[in-house]
Amino acid sequence: MNKSNKSPSSLSSEKLTTRWLAKQSFILRRVKLTFCVNAILSTFVNLLIPSQDELR
Repeated sequence: MNKSNKSPSSLSSEKLTTRWLAKQSFILRRVKLTFCVNAILSTFVNLLIPSQDELR
């Protein structure tokens, strides 16, 4: 008879969970981006330093 088993408290907790998940994915994306930038920078430095040594 009581079909609406979704109480407002469970709805709010669902909202919080989705917000938390969104925050987690955002942080993960930031970390991945930082790692990518660091890898690219280190690769460029590794490529530039030997070329400068060869130029001498």
